[in-house]
Amino acid sequence: MSSLDTNAFKRVELQDKELIQNFVFKEQRRSCELNFCNMFNWSPTYNYQWQIHEDRLIVILDQGDEILFPAGEWFSPDELAELSDAIRKTGHRGRIFDVPEEYFEKHDDKLQKHFGIIHSQASWDYVYSTEKLSALSGKKLRKKRNHISQFERNYTNWKACEITIDNVEDCERFIAEIHPETDPDDEDYLAISTALKFLDQTGLEGLALYIDDKVVAMALFSRQTEDTYTVHFEKTNKDFIGSSQMINRETANFLSGRCQYLNREQDLGIDGLRHAKRSYDPEFMIKRVQLDRHIQ
Repeated sequence: MSSLDTNAFKRVELQDKELIQNFVFKEQRRSCELNFCNMFNWSPTYNYQWQIHEDRLIVILDQGDEILFPAGEWFSPDELAELSDAIRKTGHRGRIFDVPEEYFEKHDDKLQKHFGIIHSQASWDYVYSTEKLSALSGKKLRKKRNHISQFERNYTNWKACEITIDNVEDCERFIAEIHPETDPDDEDYLAISTALKFLDQTGLEGLALYIDDKVVAMALFSRQTEDTYTVHFEKTNKDFIGSSQMINRETANFLSGRCQYLNREQDLGIDGLRHAKRSYDPEFMIKRVQLDRHIQ
């Protein structure tokens, strides 16, 4: 690998969308990390930066102190070590994340020469069948159907609407209402606020669940691959029982016929979130590892 110019990194901006997405779509990886919307929406917190090096997309999280596994033809383990060392010289840790399971299995022995291997289920993506999330059939999903039935009985005047520039302010008010005490520097609040502000420019899509004229739940998602969408955010007002199950089902209904799978991202090791994601009976998990460079 030729020497990496660490001064060539630049912040992910809207004008970079087409170039980055070309790499992402060509890669056809279902990982939610390799997604322009995620990079852009979380940049206020993590300061995503990128460059093209030897026909690969190199992305670093300046504040997260990590390197996203490069998009393009795979680097060898030796080359990944060189990449990590170059980034470490700028004062960063040089950890590489979102390493595909297939890459690890192919290069396990050689990787261990350079890196400590970190396995963490908290970083695995949950991927579901769009059809199954729409139909919610079978015993495993009976409780979901019951919550939806309760919601429909209690709130006969509900509707699900696509989020556009015409109603995005409703969603911004909803986010402010369910985060009344939110620190304006809160990572999640910053990311979803950015997502809504630039909704019509990033390729992000969304769905809002209304009762009368009030939003009680919303979801934001974008195309990941030819057969997969990633659901980046799902927010609900828990005062309305069944709203979580409804926005989940309606998102699947909305995307039915447009994709086979929904990537609903990770559980982050949070017990309640892990239970909720498992309860929807995922089709499969996207397993990945992290590489922590041995100190030389």
